[in-house]
Amino acid sequence: MAKFKRTGLHRLECPTCPCYGYFTVAMLEAAGQLPSCFTRGCGERLQPARIELALMLGAMAADAPVMVAYERKVHSVAHGQAWSRKGQASPEMRAAEIIAAEQRKAARQRRIQALMPTPDPMPF
Repeated sequence: MAKFKRTGLHRLECPTCPCYGYFTVAMLEAAGQLPSCFTRGCGERLQPARIELALMLGAMAADAPVMVAYERKVHSVAHGQAWSRKGQASPEMRAAEIIAAEQRKAARQRRIQALMPTPDPMPF
């Protein structure tokens, strides 16, 4: 997996509609808050798509879905490592690896689903 870089454009997604946008970290830090959705009538705050960006933004992205999943996974991994005593990596690092793997798997499934032909409706 490629190392996360602060430079470049990063994807932010709307939690309620399929809207998304790409922003630099400097743009997000200068704004002081996450941008609103561009879809007319939505108005939700766009959320970081990657855990690394959410961690970098800190309090701005504390309620992002990826952060909620990350916190849940950190507690799960920490509990599992406490019982197994063979945790080489910290629970935070292991949870980030698991979340990134789940995101890659979901993205792959979406790409495969997009390539699948849609069946024609049966005439009645």
